[in-house]
Amino acid sequence: MRWLENLPATELTLHETGGLCAGTGRMVSADKTLNVGLAGYAVEATYLLFGTTIDIAASRTSDFDEARECLKSRPHLCWVAVGEKIRIASVDEALEWRFKFVCERLGRYSGLVDL
Repeated sequence: MRWLENLPATELTLHETGGLCAGTGRMVSADKTLNVGLAGYAVEATYLLFGTTIDIAASRTSDFDEARECLKSRPHLCWVAVGEKIRIASVDEALEWRFKFVCERLGRYSGLVDL
């Protein structure tokens, strides 16, 4: 996911105003930071290979917990597309939507990743 977001393989930290890339010292959007964090779980849990569904609301992993905290403190990241409309979703709905987005985006390149 880092290469899709044009980020180096260094630590990303999230602050109130956005994210920071330790490798470049540049600011990174909270949106990109969140995508990178969720991508790690998607690959580790092999959601890309098997298209497994997951009950986000019942799932407690450190990646999801960190993503929930990010979404709670940044309501603008909870906007989701439903058909042709956009609406504000709950934190878990937004997390599910974003996780599916990350899985779909990474899934296009699953043949290039050694799982």
